[in-house]
Amino acid sequence: MSTKKPIASLVSDIHLSATPPIARSNEKNWLGRQESYLQQWADLKQRHSIPGIIGGDIFDKSREKESSTLINMAWDYLKDDYAIPGQHDLPYHDYDAMDGSAFGVLVKGGCIKLVEPDKPIYVKESKLVLHGFPWGFPIKPQTSSAFAKGVIHLAVIHAYCWHKENTYTGASKSQNAVAYKKKLKGYDAALFGDNHKGFLIKSGATTILNNGGFMRRKSDEINSTPSMGLLFNDGSIERVYLDCEKDVFINPHTLRDMVGEIDGVDVSGFIEELESAESNGLDFVEILIKYIKDKKVNKHVKKILLDITENK
Repeated sequence: MSTKKPIASLVSDIHLSATPPIARSNEKNWLGRQESYLQQWADLKQRHSIPGIIGGDIFDKSREKESSTLINMAWDYLKDDYAIPGQHDLPYHDYDAMDGSAFGVLVKGGCIKLVEPDKPIYVKESKLVLHGFPWGFPIKPQTSSAFAKGVIHLAVIHAYCWHKENTYTGASKSQNAVAYKKKLKGYDAALFGDNHKGFLIKSGATTILNNGGFMRRKSDEINSTPSMGLLFNDGSIERVYLDCEKDVFINPHTLRDMVGEIDGVDVSGFIEELESAESNGLDFVEILIKYIKDKKVNKHVKKILLDITENK
């Protein structure tokens, strides 16, 4: 019997950003904290001499104000990795607009290897076949007979996938991990990106890793531990947890105290809505805009709220 050994390292939802998310706004060196996580990813690959596979959302925004800094950082730690884009990597969430993105720069420059839809890549040294399903592309069962026997087929997917409590209220049953069983037929393993609440399960013959967020970015993630995955030559996966003890979070009540009441408008409800909506995976700015529209706050209050967002 062959010895079980790692053949690839797996990650998704890195979300590199020039400025920290609001929950991490007290970080003195946000770029340095991100780099410390990327170093752990690089160490995992080097330790086992295996390729890295990324399931989308390398960047938090497709075009960053300081994109050159982030691109250089990604180049240092993601060199020669295989990747698909998530919606955050794509301008207007459009795959055809990828060339105009930071992700596209990494592809065109030869830093990362794009796993294109319907174009499987054979990683010879690992006896691994990668099947890419970027954001917006349908997941198809694996039926290829073009590869030698004994290879591991890995589906690399950026689509919402949930299991048990690892989801948000109202998530579609069609996105439940078990519901993907037919679409994942023929794959030994699947790496999902998009859902930041990670889990590892077996569904039929397929091992599913929803890696979750690579870095803790939201207030409801303070008690979670981000992870990476190790894929083995028998199709099994193990989670490798990251050291995040030095992470600095802003106290969720600090923002409440900072905002309070503006021009006679009590915006504490916005903070409550923020805390609730963040746990459902929504973006802070999306929540803010929704609150402003729903409450019809005046222009002055709107400007102050948006200024707080920009500063924090």
